[in-house]
Amino acid sequence: MQLYSVGLDCERLEKQEYIQEFEDTYKYLNVCNKEADNCSRCEKCIRTMAGFHCLGTLERYKDVFDIEYYKHNFAKCMGLLIGKKFDGTAEGNIDAALVKT
Repeated sequence: MQLYSVGLDCERLEKQEYIQEFEDTYKYLNVCNKEADNCSRCEKCIRTMAGFHCLGTLERYKDVFDIEYYKHNFAKCMGLLIGKKFDGTAEGNIDAALVKT
C-alpha cells in the first residue's frame, strides 16, 4: 500500500470546501487520531466540525460527528481551539465559526 499526501498548497478550509461535495464523506470521513471513529471531542474533530460549520455544511456530517455535542458545547469547543497553538489555518476556522453564531 502506498500513501500520498495531497493538498499541501491548500488551506484546511479550502480542502473541506472541496471534499464536502462528495457524498461519501458524509458517512466515511474520519479525521480523529484518538479513536477508531471520530470522537467529536478532540482538537482535530472539533477543528473539522468548526470548518464545516463555517461552510454551512455541518449537518451533512451528522453520521460521522456528534454534532449535538458540538452545538451544545460550542463555547467549550471554541475555548479548546483558542487555547491551542495552530499553524494559522485553524484560527480562520475559529473566527468564521464565531461569526456564524
